[in-house]
Amino acid sequence: MAMTMPRAISFPEARIRAQRRLRHRFSLRWPVCLAAFALGGGLAAAQDELPLAGTATEGGLVPGTTIVRVTNLEDSGEGSLRAALEGEAPRIVVFEVSGTITLQSDLRLDVPYLTLAGQTAPPPGITITNGKLRISAHDIVVQHLAIRPGPADDPAMNEGRDAISVGPCADCDTPARDIRLENVSLTWGVDENLGLWGETLRKVTIRNSLIAEGLRNAGHPKGTHSMGLLIGQAVEDVEVVGNLFASNLYRNPVVSSRASAVVANNLIYNPGLAAMHIYGGPSVRAAFIGNVVWAGPDTHSRVMALGLPEPFPMESPDAVIFAQDNPCCGREGSLPRLGLPGQWLAPSPPARAGGWEVMPSSQVPDYVLSFAGSRPGERDAVDARIVDGVISGDGRIVDMPPEAPVATEGQRREVRIPKQPFAASELAGKSNLEVFLCLEHRRVGGPATPECSETRAQLSEAAASAR
Repeated sequence: MAMTMPRAISFPEARIRAQRRLRHRFSLRWPVCLAAFALGGGLAAAQDELPLAGTATEGGLVPGTTIVRVTNLEDSGEGSLRAALEGEAPRIVVFEVSGTITLQSDLRLDVPYLTLAGQTAPPPGITITNGKLRISAHDIVVQHLAIRPGPADDPAMNEGRDAISVGPCADCDTPARDIRLENVSLTWGVDENLGLWGETLRKVTIRNSLIAEGLRNAGHPKGTHSMGLLIGQAVEDVEVVGNLFASNLYRNPVVSSRASAVVANNLIYNPGLAAMHIYGGPSVRAAFIGNVVWAGPDTHSRVMALGLPEPFPMESPDAVIFAQDNPCCGREGSLPRLGLPGQWLAPSPPARAGGWEVMPSSQVPDYVLSFAGSRPGERDAVDARIVDGVISGDGRIVDMPPEAPVATEGQRREVRIPKQPFAASELAGKSNLEVFLCLEHRRVGGPATPECSETRAQLSEAAASAR
């Protein structure tokens, strides 16, 4: 389903001038790379017949769902987030408290049909620290949460210390698939900020999120790390759109062998040694369209938009790689550069984004800086610092978390669910509960999406009539 993009917020002229002062023009071959280019014919009209990447899941918005309220910031026990995730029934989790949840162990989402609606929390929203979210079920939606794990006290745990890890579960009835991560802020992972892995994982959408400051020297057993997003081997139908990748050494993102992905309209700032890249191996299928790379203080002088390992044509003879309109690496774009013979590249993409209308790269920075991350209309101090660092060009790759999330309780506020949540609203095709969740998404600064395409005024009017 195509969507109409909202108008991005314009930044003050002083910030625009600050952007223009930084005109880094780098030209990596890593060791064989391609930067911005457009292949003849562009995106053909026949793309409507292409397979769709991403998911159309509604998470917990299914018949028989229950609404579960988080009322405290404890690790466990009645009213906690962990307790809200327990049980078998479909559910929508809402938050009546804001602040930081310090985990004693990872949170597991291994029961299907679940929505974590972080937009329902009062300001400044929910931050999860000292552990990760492990998703191993199908039909999961996670919105408007900040997850900042940091290094583990036990060094043995750092090898898999992500902010969110999506993968198979040995004792789960069905494989993980149909997962939407939307307006989440993922920082300070020791392994990577977000990892997708497992040969049965399918249909994942990562949209309008902030993936930043993967930790470089925080105790990973392999040593220097700092990774953004891993699309692991054989993970298929992944949609990565409208995100901010900031100050990660590698994987901004990376697509592995036998995986398939559409990576479109992301802003990548200060990639250390690689921006978008591909791991060698058979059957890689990926489209990179309309992404923007801005070099920063830690960016190697040879970084390009898209990196391929040097033996790529020999290791991946059946790869289908499409790239178009990916400027790198200055604030005002760069000349197209091609470090790989064009005949090795596909004339059309292998798939298209299922819920995203691709915009020109010229529109991407304003859009992403306006709408990426948890609660972008009222960002917390960490996200605000990261975004300011992108705009000024001062943001750096970090070895350890630069600050600690404040582990105190914020505000409390009752979540007022419509009296008849499952009744049809005044908006065609939407229940009162859907209107409520979309309105909360828009109130905290979320953009229009395929699920929430109406204006805030339209949603407010429909919500008022349902009270």
